Amino acid sequence: MNRRSFLKETAAAAVAFSALRPNEGHAQATGGPPVVCGLIGAGAQGRVLLAELARMKDAKVAAVCDVYEPNLKKALEIAEGAKTYDDYRQMLDGEKDAQAVLIATPPHLHAEMCQAALKAGKHVLCEPPLALTVDDCKAIARAAKASDRILQVGYQRRYSPLYRHAITFVKTGVLGEPKMVRAVWHVNRSWRKVVKDPKNEPLLNWRLYKSTSGGLMAEHGSHQLDVIHWFLKATPLSVMGMGGIDRWQDGREVHDNVEALFQYPNGVKVVYSSMLSNGYEGNYELFLGTHGAVLLTAEKKGYLFKEPEAAALGWELYAKKEKLGDAEGIHIDVNASKLLKKGEEKGPRAELIDMTKSSFAYELEEFLACVREGKKPSCDADAGLRAAVACIGANEAIEKGTAVKFADGMFAL
Repeated sequence: MNRRSFLKETAAAAVAFSALRPNEGHAQATGGPPVVCGLIGAGAQGRVLLAELARMKDAKVAAVCDVYEPNLKKALEIAEGAKTYDDYRQMLDGEKDAQAVLIATPPHLHAEMCQAALKAGKHVLCEPPLALTVDDCKAIARAAKASDRILQVGYQRRYSPLYRHAITFVKTGVLGEPKMVRAVWHVNRSWRKVVKDPKNEPLLNWRLYKSTSGGLMAEHGSHQLDVIHWFLKATPLSVMGMGGIDRWQDGREVHDNVEALFQYPNGVKVVYSSMLSNGYEGNYELFLGTHGAVLLTAEKKGYLFKEPEAAALGWELYAKKEKLGDAEGIHIDVNASKLLKKGEEKGPRAELIDMTKSSFAYELEEFLACVREGKKPSCDADAGLRAAVACIGANEAIEKGTAVKFADGMFAL
């Protein structure tokens, strides 16, 4: 088949792919005066956000707040000239020109900080999970609903071009009827930081203690449960689970491994696993349906696996394929239609989506654009509430060793 014939034969494929625009309907950075921002929480996660902001012409970091002075010093290496605070309330009062606040503190502090920032008239980007109790999650969601400011939750997969492409893909019916989801997040590290001064132990190792952390379900699982809620358009009915402190027996209170089984409407089961003892499998979400399966791996690659009896889609004949074990995976390529356009002898030179750019960058671009344009973010407080409550229920089931049913109204105000 020559090049001209190939393009003619794949016209239908081009139409199919061109309908799957991963950023359609989402606010994008548009230029203009920079959005003046403040950061509350300059730990490792806060500095990741800070580093991305420093590369953006659409943002100016005016202030950084943290109660731990070494964090502030590291933050100033990124945001030179920013004013520093050790009390977030003083920052909110003192930075009258700041339009937006990024909150990257431990989650037990989110409720008071989000509400205070909204009350101060600031737009808020809150790192997940939203909070550690249902009451705190709902307090944040109510404050966001009552405010004319934006509250965005930083679930990075929501802003990933791959995940946005994949959900549009799923909407075309490639799964058939969803029946099961498997989600995994495995790493081999302790989570424990070296602390020279014992008085800083609870501050620096907050992830290890129940009063300040939701453990693996909150820190890892909430990201993946948010994807599952997004793709299935549903929340769980019940959950059972188990966990343990089986490797890192170092005085921590949260489990170093958790396993949970969620029941969703229409008989859909979600099997979840996270551990700190082995990194095999990494992290992924696998959606299994009657016509096919969609696998999304660590925000980098996506695959479709068709069932033998599934109807032909047309475009898959020309898509890149890869063997994964005994199965043939059809690549879910964000740039497929754009690459095809670039190969045309005449017509537009499509600009490819940068798949090397981090999801943090896409997340912040959308936040800045939403602040500027007043648009609703892709992942708002209601979505954050749903993911956090599912994790809270899972932790309860693991602690009690019994199934936990989600009461009516738990996932909504």
